[in-house]
Amino acid sequence: MVLSGEDEDQQWQVLLSMTVAITSGLILRKKLCSQQPAVRTTELRSQHFCVTGSTSGIGEAVVKELVRRGAGSVVLAVRDTYKGSKLVKELRDAYDIKSDDEITVVGLDLLNVESCRAFSQAVIEGGPLGKTTCLINNAGAMFKTFHVNDRQVEDTMMTNFLAPLYITKALLPTLRKNAKFNSPSRVICTGSKLEKRSELDETTTLDDLRGKNDADDYSLFQAYANSKHGIHLCVNAMADEDSVVKYHTASPGMVNSRLNRFVNPSVLFFTWPLRKLLLNTPEHGAASVLHAATSHEAAQSTAKFYDSNKPEKGGFGVTQGASVEKKIARRVYGQATIILDEVFR
Repeated sequence: MVLSGEDEDQQWQVLLSMTVAITSGLILRKKLCSQQPAVRTTELRSQHFCVTGSTSGIGEAVVKELVRRGAGSVVLAVRDTYKGSKLVKELRDAYDIKSDDEITVVGLDLLNVESCRAFSQAVIEGGPLGKTTCLINNAGAMFKTFHVNDRQVEDTMMTNFLAPLYITKALLPTLRKNAKFNSPSRVICTGSKLEKRSELDETTTLDDLRGKNDADDYSLFQAYANSKHGIHLCVNAMADEDSVVKYHTASPGMVNSRLNRFVNPSVLFFTWPLRKLLLNTPEHGAASVLHAATSHEAAQSTAKFYDSNKPEKGGFGVTQGASVEKKIARRVYGQATIILDEVFR
């Protein structure tokens, strides 16, 4: 049977409507399945967390779950303190939390040297950060264009690598002080399997770690891969030297989060139904981060690279990123320490 042009148009409209309806239904189902009831437990009462980049995406999902599981305290270290305060109010209202100390906000802009210094000073002064037993380095960014700050560090390497390393070192005395024999303190980094594209190796220079060598051939994905590999190498090097604090990296997989805002806007507009359907939710991505930060298994080991896409009974399997060979890790960590002394002095 041959269809007329009008009949063909009607068929396409029906097919399009069905596709939209099915996609919307699957998205709604996925969202409903990921929601947690507002019932708070007490399993994490003795643990105290600081989470960077926690006003949206994976960081927000991590904070919500930590609060739901009764964390002794959670500090949101965020650039946008207004959004952070809104999330704190939302959680206090949801669980009827009266104490101001259980969920607090501290300003932290990883691109801003003075903000990082102020965070370090806040650690020294104690306050809500003085109880920290677990730092979760979650904040991350991609940048469409190449830009070097006045300390000669490219923005991606600053945000995802050097500034997180600086605040980790700032918190280490506190983490060590608060560690217990049966409950070690932890440093968790939200990683990425994209680090497999990293160019960092045994020949890496100071300028490589500053990101300055990307000026003529900048790629946001390459800069992101290098930055994620850099922090992974450094925490592994620190794990080799530290018997008190446990260090882990966790890959959330491909998540539909605000990190997508760095992609071409037209691509985002035309792919939003597929992204909602095919990409992991922030809650799914946060699962391996939470496992690394809270599980007994992770407390008994160090320098693991957990993967949210590899669930196992009682936890998550590990994945393989770029090389974390000890020789490379020690070299990168040593060079990064030199840069920190120059940037934050």
